[in-house]
Amino acid sequence: MPSNDGGYVMAGFSESDDFDISNTQGSYDFWLVKVDAAGNFVRERSFGGTGIEISYDIANTLDGGYVVAGNTFSGDGDISQSKGESDFTVDQGGCKR
Repeated sequence: MPSNDGGYVMAGFSESDDFDISNTQGSYDFWLVKVDAAGNFVRERSFGGTGIEISYDIANTLDGGYVVAGNTFSGDGDISQSKGESDFTVDQGGCKR
């Protein structure tokens, strides 16, 4: 998705816990990657809990950040509340400038 500054931001998920992905929390985690207009890496961020998180969509916010929508099976880590077995979650500011 194009970002407000002319680059691109991508939302996905990863099960990796090696050096390429920071702050892994458990099984699958949300993973955001930002690149500049030329495709050069700018930053990345992983967040979630000990369960499975899968992101489905990402959008720009008016303050220059992003909102990420996804599904979570966690109630710990970066996920503040669980309402049952599989929850929908929205995180604001995941890869903010």
